[in-house]
This record gives sequence, structure tokens and C-alpha cells, in this order.
Amino acid sequence: MQIAPRTPQSVLIAWLPVEEPDLTVGPTLFAERRVLAVPTDHELTRRTSISLEAVSHFQHVDALSTPGYWYDSYVPSHTRAGSPIERGPTVRTLDEILTLTSTGEVVTLFPDHMIRYSVRPDIAYVPVRDMSALPYAMVWHTESETEPIRALAQTVRDLGPVETRR
Repeated sequence: MQIAPRTPQSVLIAWLPVEEPDLTVGPTLFAERRVLAVPTDHELTRRTSISLEAVSHFQHVDALSTPGYWYDSYVPSHTRAGSPIERGPTVRTLDEILTLTSTGEVVTLFPDHMIRYSVRPDIAYVPVRDMSALPYAMVWHTESETEPIRALAQTVRDLGPVETRR
């Protein structure tokens, strides 16, 4: 008895946009508001929310290991009014980002889920009121698309995006 090799059936949930030609972007599952991580003693913690313009007054990390267009969707290079958002130290891990943030060297834009999953006594999260929510969608390698992946994508389309609220 011969067993046929299995085709990988992997789906990634990633924030958009995804522009690689060998990847298929499926339906959006949800979108999360943006928050700014700052040290707990930072001047911005006295506000209930902040604007992207206020965010631009502080240095951010740079993540050179990601595609430029992708990182720009996460941390724009400029505000809508044209103010530059300065990027500073290059980081490779979340721990590096959180350490630099906690020391006040940088501030960091994150999706809202960080409030739940990266609770630290030395970091506070402030909502950013004028940034669009960060959309997350199903993504898969186009050549590896299978019937189960198509069925899952159709189910997600039928159900529509999940509302995330705080």
C-alpha cells in the first residue's frame, strides 16, 4: 500500500496589506484599533487617547526584517498632515521592542490585543484615535491552496468579520 504525499494545508492570519505575488489574501477576519505603548511615567499616559500627530513627536523602532510596505502600514512614515514619524533603533524581537519602550527610548504603535497579551508593569497603552483599525486576513501560499482552505475561506466570508470592541 502506497500513501500519497500530503499537501501542506497552512493558513496564516496576518495584518494587511500582503502584496507577495505567490500568496493569496483571503477574507478579513477582524480589525483592531491601534494603541501606543509608552513607559508608565510617560507624559502621554495622562491622556485618554492621542492623535497620530502627537505620536509623531516621539521616536519609534525600525523593523528592517519586514517588507517596507508592510511595516509602513503598521507604522506610517508620515502623519496625514505630513509630519515625519522618526524611526530609530532597529529591532528583531518583541522583547527588544518592549525593553526599548519601557526605558523611554521609543514609543511603539501596536494593535489593541497587546493590552491583553503583553501586560507589563512598566508599560502603558494609550488608544490612538485617528488611525484606521489594523485589518487581519487569511493568507496562504497560492500553490498550496486546497479544497479545505477554500471551504474555510468561504465560511469566513459567509460569517463576515468579527467585531472587536473594548
